[in-house]
Amino acid sequence: MNKLFKHFFFIVSFVFIITIFLSPIVIVLWSSLRAPSDIPALQMADYYAAFLDSGFFKACIYSVFITIFSTGFIVFFSSMAAWMIIRVKNRINRFFYYCFVFSAFVPFAALMWTMPKTAELVHLNNPLGLIFLYLGFGAGLSIFIFSFSIKKIPVEIEEAALLDGCSLIQVFSNVVLPMLRPATIVVALINAIWIWNDYLMPSLIIGEGYETITMSIMKSGLTAYNAQLLSISIILSIIPILVFYVINRRQIIKSFAIGAPK
Repeated sequence: MNKLFKHFFFIVSFVFIITIFLSPIVIVLWSSLRAPSDIPALQMADYYAAFLDSGFFKACIYSVFITIFSTGFIVFFSSMAAWMIIRVKNRINRFFYYCFVFSAFVPFAALMWTMPKTAELVHLNNPLGLIFLYLGFGAGLSIFIFSFSIKKIPVEIEEAALLDGCSLIQVFSNVVLPMLRPATIVVALINAIWIWNDYLMPSLIIGEGYETITMSIMKSGLTAYNAQLLSISIILSIIPILVFYVINRRQIIKSFAIGAPK
């Protein structure tokens, strides 16, 4: 009887938690499919209109460009920096390592007051410049994650590659980077979700000239409020990151399993 009660309590708690987490998404999806007369009906044509006619498509192009290149730069440069910091052990590298880790704990609010003016002075107030700013903000945590994974790679494998005639670049690209695949997926997912959903930095740096998805959603919600159009934009903005997670979910789970205690 006690076992049956525990099993029942677990199921009820699980259903309750899942309901709480999924209810906002269900409400937004239901609102996006409602007819203007508030009678529930499938209005898939409104998705097509919202994607093309509301400026959402242009904002999506900018968000995809910024997210892909920012995430790619963060993964490549952070993994390379972490590799050199871990393998070349000296005081300078140790100093840079702690600087990178410390930068991950600096709140954006402490820098947001001077960043727009600084970005304008050095001509970074555009989508390309925003990529380099994201690289600076995302490098700290990424280097920390990569460093933890690189410590588990036997250095003998790299030494064998060097004896076979590989250069340092070849050792990194052909030996180290493939072995960092689980950590790479995690770093890419963390940064892609952050960059894709970020509103504050694009609104401060690039302004209204290059609207991202979050800026487009905020604009449509403040200027001409339309619950259905706003819900459609939110649903469309969720899809790319959700697809990325579904494709790489096994690697994400594997990466956490590697770091779990044996």
